[in-house]
Amino acid sequence: MTGKKRRKTGARGSKLRNDVTMEGKALNRKKNNTSRKNMKNKNRDAKKTDLGNKFFVYGRNIVEEALIHSAKYIEKIYFSSKKKKNQKGIEDLAISKGLRPEYIDDDEIAEFISENDAQGCIAVFNKFAYRDIDDALRLADIRGEKPLVLVLDRIEDPRNLGAIIRTARCAGVHGIIIAKDRAAGITPTVAKVSEGAIFSIPCIMVTNLAAALKDLKQRGFWVYAADANGDSCFEQEFGGSVALVLGNEGKGISKLCLNESDYKVSIPMVNDFDSLNVSVAAGILMYEIVRKNNRF
Repeated sequence: MTGKKRRKTGARGSKLRNDVTMEGKALNRKKNNTSRKNMKNKNRDAKKTDLGNKFFVYGRNIVEEALIHSAKYIEKIYFSSKKKKNQKGIEDLAISKGLRPEYIDDDEIAEFISENDAQGCIAVFNKFAYRDIDDALRLADIRGEKPLVLVLDRIEDPRNLGAIIRTARCAGVHGIIIAKDRAAGITPTVAKVSEGAIFSIPCIMVTNLAAALKDLKQRGFWVYAADANGDSCFEQEFGGSVALVLGNEGKGISKLCLNESDYKVSIPMVNDFDSLNVSVAAGILMYEIVRKNNRF
């Protein structure tokens, strides 16, 4: 038989053509979705936030404290592109300080810290701006108070450091002196635990704590070292300018710092248990000092 071959018709041929057509459409959709996804990732990589070795803080209260007390040191400030609770007020504060907010996705924020912890805002600094002892003395003078500073000897746990600074801010301490080596410095974790108090109380970093204590004594300070073998803190007068020394979580205060102390003080405890966390001990001693000086 000659002539043109008959074209397949009927349900079977129609179903075959439909299947081929549907499969083609599905492949096209997959290609388009992949293309869009790649483009999205490419755009995201292009604008990806790079904090490098910068110092940064996060959370509404902490960023607000940074804006109030240290706005001039802030390089960039990021906010969630999805508006969070109370975010508008902090944005307005940032703008009033001459900063231009930048907006990023929550998944970008989550690359650095938990999205919930960030609460939709991050402030970035080149580095933390440490102060000096004169700033602490100036703060005491402004308040019309006798200076009270803490000297922290090799506190290693950032959370202990943050908790001490937070309590110090509440107690009205005028400055915190920390060691440069073998101790926790000011980090994002310290900032978070302190609830931003690192910005409103002078934090001073020194290379030699013993030398710093000598300098304080020359300025008229009395140096009190927290030591288990000292006299009860409740029997001390704590008059005049006071420097309170607190030691390492496990080793206590170094011999060099103890030698520079005028008095050793302790917190009375029951006989069968004699261990307090350093941040708790710091709180008790700070408030005993300010109570004796009728601050409250």
